[in-house]
Amino acid sequence: MKSRIVFTVFVAIYLLNSGTLFSQIVKILPAPITIPGYSVKSPYVSYDGQNMVFILENKDSSIVVESQRTIDGVWGKPKSITAINKFDTKPFFIEAPSYNQDVTELYFSLLYDIKDSTADIYSSKKIAGKWQKPVKLPKPINTAQFESDPCLSPDGKTLFFVRNFDNPEIKDFQCTVIYSSKFSDSVWSEPKLLPSPVNSGCDGAPRMAADGKTLYMSSIREEGKGGSDLYFAKNITENVWISPIAIDTLNTEKNEMYPSVSSVENTICLETSEKNRRKSLKLAAYANLPNKFSPEKVVILNGIISDKNSSKPLPARVDLIDPNSSTLIYSAFSDAFDGKYSIVLQQEKNYRIDISSAGYSHVIFDYSTEKIKESFSEKRDFTLFNEVVLLLSVFDSEIFEPLKSEVRIYDNDLGNEITLNLNETGKGKYNLILPAGKKYRITASKKRFEPNGFLLDLSGVVQFSEFERDIELTQAKVDFKIGILDSETGEGVDVELEITNLTTNERITKKVKTDADGKVTVSLRDGDRYDISVSPKGYAFFNTVIEPESEGGENFVDLKLQPLKQETKVELSDITFEFNSADLNSSSFPELERLTKLMQINPEMKIEISAHTDDVGAQNYNLKLSTKRAQSVLNYLIDKGMNAKNISSKGYGKSQPKYLPENTEENRSRNRRVEMKILSL
Repeated sequence: MKSRIVFTVFVAIYLLNSGTLFSQIVKILPAPITIPGYSVKSPYVSYDGQNMVFILENKDSSIVVESQRTIDGVWGKPKSITAINKFDTKPFFIEAPSYNQDVTELYFSLLYDIKDSTADIYSSKKIAGKWQKPVKLPKPINTAQFESDPCLSPDGKTLFFVRNFDNPEIKDFQCTVIYSSKFSDSVWSEPKLLPSPVNSGCDGAPRMAADGKTLYMSSIREEGKGGSDLYFAKNITENVWISPIAIDTLNTEKNEMYPSVSSVENTICLETSEKNRRKSLKLAAYANLPNKFSPEKVVILNGIISDKNSSKPLPARVDLIDPNSSTLIYSAFSDAFDGKYSIVLQQEKNYRIDISSAGYSHVIFDYSTEKIKESFSEKRDFTLFNEVVLLLSVFDSEIFEPLKSEVRIYDNDLGNEITLNLNETGKGKYNLILPAGKKYRITASKKRFEPNGFLLDLSGVVQFSEFERDIELTQAKVDFKIGILDSETGEGVDVELEITNLTTNERITKKVKTDADGKVTVSLRDGDRYDISVSPKGYAFFNTVIEPESEGGENFVDLKLQPLKQETKVELSDITFEFNSADLNSSSFPELERLTKLMQINPEMKIEISAHTDDVGAQNYNLKLSTKRAQSVLNYLIDKGMNAKNISSKGYGKSQPKYLPENTEENRSRNRRVEMKILSL
């Protein structure tokens, strides 16, 4: 087998118009970037490769222009940045423009006299889609020296730039060295020289890559190919850099300067030169970047932030946060013009991203770059809402029943009541829409209940558009005094007191001891109706209905217990029947239960159930009706297990009216009654 020697060669292409030789991997950017007769100086490409800014210069003018990629991926026609090019009536020259990470700020150097040895660094912000009038950076960035070639780190916290440096070994080139300054608490720190092995030659045009670690630059060094060559250095830790490495596949004997890298495309853009018959021109070139010269992998997250309801773009803040320490890494911003944002995420990291806008909700999510294998751009749009729906339920804290109540909303900071559209969706259920960005106090009140409320803080981080909240109202209590007395002696009687709340159907049974006056105090719900019942041994049972009132109520009742004796008659309350019938109404059952309990307590007691009618109708008819009704009550008691031998029944018709005169409607109603008569004990 014949062995073969494989050689890797770079095929040189002769540019017919210029006579310049380039490696095959380098290409001059075509029109509309390259324009005949113009120099394209210090080009800078954004991290995502979608924007380019550069100096377009001919013999008559020198202006800053920028170009955007079209939807087809080609560069659009360069446009003059008027706010910068015409910000002063005096002649001036601009050099070395560069974007911040999301293309909302532009940094460059400016000098008024090209022959002057001083230049200063300026910046311009893009607001509502337009670049603003440049602002000169303050001291200590700018001094009486020459400051140029500014470039901001991806997190916006470090500015790299150069100052002139006289190197006696280099005669035909003005040397510069690279400085950096930190931005903290709205102040730039005193610039410091980047430490060796950076600044070991004549270094300039520093351009930090999207990874925040890899610094590209142009440098004149002994090992170079001639003129200014391209290098890159990597920051390992604070103030520790690896030695700059020449990007030899791109370097020639000519000047290669102003390198900038699109991480997403892994391409490098640079300034090179060509000569024609009349003069030397600067041109923008680009090349695919070999992996060994590439920065670390990143994700560029970008998109549009808008109002959820109107879809209008929003001015928003995007915070990158370390989820382990909750430390803010850096912030990016969108504006109301287009809502666009862009952030750079370094590889092998975990992030928490918090998107917010004043008076709007937050979107918070985690993002991991631990497993990314290449740099890429990911589009994510987000919507924020500025209104929150509150679903409110008001209920009784003791019985958990919904309560129709009066709901009020207050600005918690100002203390004033706010009028909002409150919708009642059911008993004790309400919904309302609250604007985000404030603290609210929501209260509910109802007569006879203690008012209550809660604080709803929508001024901070709001992530959900709907909240459910409950307000529990506790009914006010009334101290109600009950006298439990022997009807004959007037002395107090210790009993088992049964209290039934007729409003809530709640029953409480408790043994009580009366005080010296024969009274006991119980705490009852204000305004509710209660049935008070006692069945002490040796006494007839007693019950009555009360309504505690906190305003104007008497709030006491005396239960005068009748001792059980032979021939004692006890009128049974609320024993009623269907009209002209002996069928018991269900409302009679509670009283009959009390009678059952009395017989259980006194098992030897024998009774007669006596039924009476009013004076309407014939005596014979009323006698038969009352007899049947007495028998119905007897049957009920027997069905409940009472001894039939201890119970008898008798109807008296209208022969024994108790309430006189008997011909009034009220007394007729009262005379239609059932009594228990004790026959023996």
